[in-house]
Amino acid sequence: MSGYLTDVRKPAGGVHELAIPNLEVYMVYERQVLLWLKKGIKRRQEELGQFFDAISKCEVKQVESFLEKFLSIHISIRDICYRKDLKENFYHGVLLMALSLHENWIVISNRESGTGYPDIMVMEESTGKGWVFELKYAEDGKMEQACKNALEQAEKKNYAALLKQEGMKDIRLAGTAFYKKSCKVIFKRIKD
Repeated sequence: MSGYLTDVRKPAGGVHELAIPNLEVYMVYERQVLLWLKKGIKRRQEELGQFFDAISKCEVKQVESFLEKFLSIHISIRDICYRKDLKENFYHGVLLMALSLHENWIVISNRESGTGYPDIMVMEESTGKGWVFELKYAEDGKMEQACKNALEQAEKKNYAALLKQEGMKDIRLAGTAFYKKSCKVIFKRIKD
């Protein structure tokens, strides 16, 4: 009614086709959308920077807080309506995507290391830091135990082997458990 959109075609099956009526209105949309995007990107960059910094410093509460906030905003419980053995894959994808946004980290998924296939390995060559993220879905909600199981598996199968071969000197295992929109992380330093 205010002229910012024009109804181009009458409804076919109840669906209207809308268009921006002229260049002047298009420029208003372009400026406004760019402004929204810039604000959104800046806010997300700050949050991601804090997330990466928390991982680098092994600040458990901050890592958990970021992941839980992300899950609460972006996923539905229906997104994990899979068989138990497939739920972990969903969270693997979410964490892999988030970690991959760091421009200076090398992020590796499901590559052989030691005597198995760790979920996610991360290397920061400039600092010699490396992380092995082993994920578990805590079907019963007992996330602490799931984290401990993940750490035990990572240690037993020597998942840090590839990171050591690549020259990483400060390596942490991250037992990471998810349950619906909740997350728990336990970091453990690998000793030489």
